[in-house]
Amino acid sequence: MNSDIRNFSAKRDRLFLSIVDLSVIIEAIYSHLMVRSDQPLIPPRSWIALTPAHCTKLLALPVSANFPDVAMFDKIERISIKFVNPPRDIDMVAVEKGPGSLSRSLNRMVASIYLRFYETYRPWWVERFNRDEATWPPIMRFARIVRNAAGHQMRIDWNSQNVAAVNWRGLTYSHADNGREIIGGDLVAADILFLMLDLSDELDTLGCPFEP
Repeated sequence: MNSDIRNFSAKRDRLFLSIVDLSVIIEAIYSHLMVRSDQPLIPPRSWIALTPAHCTKLLALPVSANFPDVAMFDKIERISIKFVNPPRDIDMVAVEKGPGSLSRSLNRMVASIYLRFYETYRPWWVERFNRDEATWPPIMRFARIVRNAAGHQMRIDWNSQNVAAVNWRGLTYSHADNGREIIGGDLVAADILFLMLDLSDELDTLGCPFEP
Protein backbone atom coordinates (compact mmCIF):
# COMPACT_ATOMS: atom_id res chain seq x y z
CA MET A 1 0.00 0.00 0.00
CA ASN A 2 1.30 3.48 -0.87
CA SER A 3 -0.85 5.47 1.54
CA ASP A 4 -0.97 6.89 5.06
CA ILE A 5 -4.12 7.08 7.18
CA ARG A 6 -5.24 9.88 9.50
CA ASN A 7 -8.12 9.28 11.91
CA PHE A 8 -10.61 11.87 13.18
CA SER A 9 -12.68 11.57 16.34
CA ALA A 10 -16.02 13.28 16.89
CA LYS A 11 -14.99 14.19 20.43
CA ARG A 12 -11.57 15.70 19.87
CA ASP A 13 -10.95 16.65 16.21
CA ARG A 14 -12.14 20.05 14.96
CA LEU A 15 -12.21 18.84 11.33
CA PHE A 16 -14.39 15.81 12.04
CA LEU A 17 -17.70 17.30 10.90
CA SER A 18 -16.17 18.86 7.80
CA ILE A 19 -14.76 15.49 6.70
CA VAL A 20 -18.06 13.71 7.36
CA ASP A 21 -20.08 16.38 5.52
CA LEU A 22 -17.84 16.20 2.48
CA SER A 23 -17.93 12.40 2.43
CA VAL A 24 -21.73 12.38 2.47
CA ILE A 25 -22.02 15.06 -0.22
CA ILE A 26 -19.55 13.41 -2.59
CA GLU A 27 -21.10 9.98 -2.33
CA ALA A 28 -24.64 11.29 -2.76
CA ILE A 29 -23.84 13.21 -5.93
CA TYR A 30 -21.51 10.59 -7.37
CA SER A 31 -23.99 7.78 -6.75
CA HIS A 32 -26.79 9.81 -8.36
CA LEU A 33 -24.72 10.37 -11.48
CA MET A 34 -23.76 6.70 -11.70
CA VAL A 35 -27.40 5.62 -11.46
CA ARG A 36 -28.45 8.15 -14.12
CA SER A 37 -25.76 6.85 -16.47
CA ASP A 38 -26.49 3.15 -15.75
CA GLN A 39 -23.04 2.66 -14.23
CA PRO A 40 -22.30 0.43 -11.22
CA LEU A 41 -22.27 2.08 -7.81
CA ILE A 42 -19.10 2.43 -5.78
CA PRO A 43 -18.18 -0.95 -4.24
CA PRO A 44 -18.74 -1.26 -0.48
CA ARG A 45 -15.77 -0.27 1.69
CA SER A 46 -14.00 1.46 -1.18
CA TRP A 47 -12.57 4.99 -1.17
CA ILE A 48 -12.95 8.01 -3.43
CA ALA A 49 -9.67 9.66 -4.36
CA LEU A 50 -9.45 13.41 -4.91
CA THR A 51 -6.57 14.57 -7.10
CA PRO A 52 -4.90 17.88 -6.11
CA ALA A 53 -3.64 20.56 -8.47
CA HIS A 54 -0.77 21.75 -6.25
CA CYS A 55 -0.15 19.26 -3.44
CA THR A 56 1.73 16.07 -4.24
CA LYS A 57 -0.50 13.39 -2.71
CA LEU A 58 -4.04 12.28 -3.48
CA LEU A 59 -6.57 12.57 -0.67
CA ALA A 60 -9.03 9.70 -0.32
CA LEU A 61 -12.34 9.68 1.57
CA PRO A 62 -14.02 6.44 2.77
CA VAL A 63 -17.44 7.49 1.60
CA SER A 64 -18.92 4.07 0.94
CA ALA A 65 -18.00 2.98 4.44
CA ASN A 66 -19.74 5.91 6.12
CA PHE A 67 -22.59 7.21 4.00
CA PRO A 68 -25.11 4.43 4.90
CA ASP A 69 -24.63 5.18 8.61
CA VAL A 70 -25.41 8.86 8.09
CA ALA A 71 -28.39 8.06 5.89
CA MET A 72 -29.81 5.88 8.69
CA PHE A 73 -29.16 8.69 11.22
CA ASP A 74 -26.73 6.54 13.19
CA LYS A 75 -24.09 8.64 14.88
CA ILE A 76 -20.58 8.32 13.47
CA GLU A 77 -17.87 8.62 16.11
CA ARG A 78 -14.81 8.22 13.91
CA ILE A 79 -13.77 8.71 10.30
CA SER A 80 -10.49 8.26 8.44
CA ILE A 81 -8.89 9.74 5.35
CA LYS A 82 -5.94 8.51 3.32
CA PHE A 83 -2.99 10.40 1.86
CA VAL A 84 -1.96 8.50 -1.23
CA ASN A 85 1.15 8.61 -3.40
CA PRO A 86 0.11 8.27 -7.06
CA PRO A 87 -0.92 5.97 -8.57
CA ARG A 88 -3.94 5.38 -6.34
CA ASP A 89 -4.67 2.03 -4.72
CA ILE A 90 -6.91 -0.41 -6.56
CA ASP A 91 -9.73 0.03 -4.02
CA MET A 92 -10.09 3.71 -4.88
CA VAL A 93 -12.40 5.44 -7.34
CA ALA A 94 -11.16 8.66 -8.95
CA VAL A 95 -14.09 11.04 -8.63
CA GLU A 96 -12.80 13.20 -11.50
CA LYS A 97 -13.47 10.27 -13.82
CA GLY A 98 -17.18 10.26 -13.04
CA PRO A 99 -19.76 11.17 -15.70
CA GLY A 100 -19.74 14.88 -16.50
CA SER A 101 -16.74 15.47 -14.17
CA LEU A 102 -17.54 16.62 -10.64
CA SER A 103 -14.50 18.84 -10.30
CA ARG A 104 -16.20 22.24 -10.52
CA SER A 105 -19.06 21.25 -8.22
CA LEU A 106 -16.63 19.73 -5.75
CA ASN A 107 -14.54 22.90 -5.70
CA ARG A 108 -17.62 24.99 -4.81
CA MET A 109 -18.76 22.54 -2.14
CA VAL A 110 -15.36 22.35 -0.50
CA ALA A 111 -15.03 26.13 -0.65
CA SER A 112 -18.31 26.41 1.27
CA ILE A 113 -17.14 23.91 3.91
CA TYR A 114 -13.82 25.77 4.11
CA LEU A 115 -15.62 29.08 4.70
CA ARG A 116 -17.55 27.59 7.61
CA PHE A 117 -14.39 26.17 9.15
CA TYR A 118 -12.40 29.38 8.70
CA GLU A 119 -15.08 31.66 10.13
CA THR A 120 -15.60 29.36 13.12
CA TYR A 121 -12.01 29.78 14.30
CA ARG A 122 -11.00 33.19 12.90
CA PRO A 123 -12.36 35.13 15.92
CA TRP A 124 -10.11 33.09 18.20
CA TRP A 125 -6.86 33.92 16.44
CA VAL A 126 -7.91 37.53 15.78
CA GLU A 127 -8.37 37.94 19.54
CA ARG A 128 -4.99 36.33 20.17
CA PHE A 129 -2.94 38.13 17.50
CA ASN A 130 -5.18 41.22 16.97
CA ARG A 131 -6.78 42.27 13.69
CA ASP A 132 -3.49 43.22 12.02
CA GLU A 133 -2.89 40.21 9.79
CA ALA A 134 0.83 41.04 9.64
CA THR A 135 1.00 39.53 13.15
CA TRP A 136 -0.74 36.30 12.15
CA PRO A 137 1.12 33.03 11.54
CA PRO A 138 1.88 32.46 7.81
CA ILE A 139 -0.72 29.68 7.40
CA MET A 140 -3.47 31.99 8.66
CA ARG A 141 -2.44 34.80 6.34
CA PHE A 142 -2.62 32.42 3.37
CA ALA A 143 -5.91 31.01 4.63
CA ARG A 144 -7.41 34.53 4.63
CA ILE A 145 -6.62 34.96 0.92
CA VAL A 146 -8.33 31.67 0.09
CA ARG A 147 -11.28 32.59 2.30
CA ASN A 148 -11.73 35.87 0.41
CA ALA A 149 -11.48 34.06 -2.91
CA ALA A 150 -14.22 31.65 -1.81
CA GLY A 151 -16.48 34.65 -1.27
CA HIS A 152 -15.52 36.42 -4.53
CA GLN A 153 -16.21 34.04 -7.40
CA MET A 154 -13.18 31.91 -6.49
CA ARG A 155 -10.82 34.80 -7.34
CA ILE A 156 -8.25 36.64 -5.23
CA ASP A 157 -9.67 39.83 -3.75
CA TRP A 158 -6.57 41.76 -2.63
CA ASN A 159 -7.54 45.25 -1.53
CA SER A 160 -4.26 46.76 -0.35
CA GLN A 161 -0.84 46.90 -1.96
CA ASN A 162 0.61 47.24 1.54
CA VAL A 163 -0.30 43.67 2.48
CA ALA A 164 2.75 41.40 2.21
CA ALA A 165 2.76 38.33 -0.02
CA VAL A 166 1.51 35.03 1.40
CA ASN A 167 2.94 31.54 0.97
CA TRP A 168 1.79 27.98 1.61
CA ARG A 169 3.56 24.79 0.53
CA GLY A 170 5.55 26.73 -2.07
CA LEU A 171 2.51 28.54 -3.52
CA THR A 172 2.87 32.35 -3.30
CA TYR A 173 0.32 35.13 -3.88
CA SER A 174 0.68 38.89 -3.74
CA HIS A 175 -1.25 42.01 -4.75
CA ALA A 176 -0.10 41.38 -8.33
CA ASP A 177 -2.37 38.31 -8.37
CA ASN A 178 -5.53 40.30 -7.59
CA GLY A 179 -8.43 38.93 -9.63
CA ARG A 180 -6.73 35.62 -10.34
CA GLU A 181 -9.01 32.58 -10.16
CA ILE A 182 -7.33 30.25 -7.68
CA ILE A 183 -10.14 27.93 -6.54
CA GLY A 184 -10.53 25.64 -9.50
CA GLY A 185 -7.09 26.70 -10.75
CA ASP A 186 -4.13 26.41 -8.40
CA LEU A 187 -6.34 24.96 -5.68
CA VAL A 188 -8.96 22.29 -6.21
CA ALA A 189 -10.97 20.30 -3.67
CA ALA A 190 -8.07 18.15 -2.45
CA ASP A 191 -5.73 21.15 -2.05
CA ILE A 192 -8.30 23.05 0.01
CA LEU A 193 -8.69 20.04 2.28
CA PHE A 194 -4.92 19.92 2.74
CA LEU A 195 -5.03 23.62 3.64
CA MET A 196 -7.75 22.93 6.21
CA LEU A 197 -5.64 20.14 7.68
CA ASP A 198 -2.60 22.41 7.98
CA LEU A 199 -4.70 25.20 9.48
CA SER A 200 -6.24 22.78 11.99
CA ASP A 201 -2.79 21.53 12.98
CA GLU A 202 -1.62 25.12 13.54
CA LEU A 203 -4.64 25.80 15.73
CA ASP A 204 -3.82 22.71 17.77
CA THR A 205 -0.22 23.87 18.18
CA LEU A 206 -1.40 27.30 19.37
CA GLY A 207 -3.75 25.76 21.92
CA CYS A 208 -7.02 26.77 20.29
CA PRO A 209 -9.93 25.04 22.05
CA PHE A 210 -12.00 22.44 20.22
CA GLU A 211 -15.01 24.77 20.43
CA PRO A 212 -13.72 28.38 20.53
